[in-house]
Amino acid sequence: MGLFSGRNERLATMWGAQQLLNGQTTATAALQGAEGKALDALDTGKAEQIDMLERGYGRARDDYDNSIAMFSPWSAQGLKAYNAMGDATGLNGDEGYNRAVGTFRESPGYRYRVDQALDGVNRHQASTGMLASGNTLAALSERAGHEADQEWGDWYNRVNGISDRGYDATGKGAALTAKRGDLGYTLASDGAAVAGTDAARRASIFGNTGNQTASIYTKTADGLNDSSKNAFGAGDDASKNSWSVGLGIAKMAADLLGSKTKGGGTALSSIWGA
Repeated sequence: MGLFSGRNERLATMWGAQQLLNGQTTATAALQGAEGKALDALDTGKAEQIDMLERGYGRARDDYDNSIAMFSPWSAQGLKAYNAMGDATGLNGDEGYNRAVGTFRESPGYRYRVDQALDGVNRHQASTGMLASGNTLAALSERAGHEADQEWGDWYNRVNGISDRGYDATGKGAALTAKRGDLGYTLASDGAAVAGTDAARRASIFGNTGNQTASIYTKTADGLNDSSKNAFGAGDDASKNSWSVGLGIAKMAADLLGSKTKGGGTALSSIWGA
C-alpha cells in the first residue's frame, strides 16, 4: 500500500465501528439486567402487599366470627322461645299445645297468689254464711281459673320477650355475617387493584426497555453509518492525494522540459541520468 492509500483511516474506522457494536451489546445487557431487577422488585412488593392484605382481612374475619359467636346463644334461646310460642297458640296442633303445657312453668309467686285469692273467697263466703254452697265452689273455681289464665299469659309474655331478644341477636349476627361477606369481596377487590397496579408497572418497564433498546440500536446504526462515510471519505481523500502528487510531478517535468527547449540549462537526459 502507498502512503496515500487510506488504509490507516479505514482500519481506524473499522475499530471505531467495532467499539460501537461492543457498546451496543454492553448497553443492551445492562438495560436487560436493570429490567430484571425491576421486575424482581415488583414481584417482591406484590407478594408482600397480598400477604399483608390476607393477614389483615384474616384478623378482621376472626373478629367477625367471634362477634357472631357471642350472639349465637341468644339466637338459639330465642328460636326455642319462638317455637314454644307457636305451640302455646296452637299453631303446631294438639301435639304442640300439649308440649307447651308441659313446658309451662309457674312463676315463684303463682301458688301464693292462688292461695291468697282462694282464701279471700272463702272468708267472703263464710261471712255471708254461704261457705259450703255451690256458689262458693263456683267462685273458687272462677278465681282459680282467672289466676291460672293470668299466669299462662305472664308465662307467654316472658317467652315472647326471650323470643324478641333472640330475634334481635339473630339480626345483629346476620348483619355481622353480611359484613364478613363484604370483607371477602373487598379483599378480592383490593387484590385485583394490586394486580392491576403491578401489571401497569410491568407494562411501563417493558415499554421503557423497548424504547431505550430502540434508541441504542438507532444510535449504533447512525454511528456505523457515519463510520462508513468516513471510511469511503478516507479512500477518496487518498485518491485525491495521489492525483495531486501526480499532477505535481508532471508540472515539475514540464518546467524542466521548458528550460531545455529555451537552451537555458541542462538537458532532461542529464537530469534523469541518461
